[in-house]
Amino acid sequence: MSGITYCRAFLYASLFACSTVLLGLTGWHIHHTETLTFGDVLSSRIGAFYVPTIVELLVTSCLGIIFSLWFLVAILARIGNGTISFGLEMAALTTVWVMWLVGAAIISHRWPDLDWCRHTQMVCRMIDAIIAFSWLNWSIATFLLVTAFADFGAAKDTFSRRKVPQTTQTTTTTAPVSAA
Repeated sequence: MSGITYCRAFLYASLFACSTVLLGLTGWHIHHTETLTFGDVLSSRIGAFYVPTIVELLVTSCLGIIFSLWFLVAILARIGNGTISFGLEMAALTTVWVMWLVGAAIISHRWPDLDWCRHTQMVCRMIDAIIAFSWLNWSIATFLLVTAFADFGAAKDTFSRRKVPQTTQTTTTTAPVSAA
């Protein structure tokens, strides 16, 4: 395996770890907002509710965990050859990349500055962590897209991962066979 392949395996392992953390953070936030009995510090709502962007990030984290495990195993076990596996990887990465970009942008826009409550309210620190891990997952997915294109382009035969040895044309001369 090439250095790019090892880099991709490391990035998929990092994506798995960061997606798992984001899954826990978003799950905590949904549980927190669904069990509120008093008002919420950030939205001044009273009673149970949930934030749709947090749910979107939770779903994206689940997809990130599934895709990262699948492609990590596929890379390390060398499962899949050619443009079909490359196309599937690009489709999965692009989907997750767009979902993380949208989720991170919306949540960053909704709560741009939580300095006023970060030191006193745990929910503010959790939202800051959710924002940080959403952008971190998006950037890992960006690097994965770049390294997947580089790995695909580095293959000599881009339609197959099997390396075909190069053959050279040789000329042979044969002596005429005399009849005996």
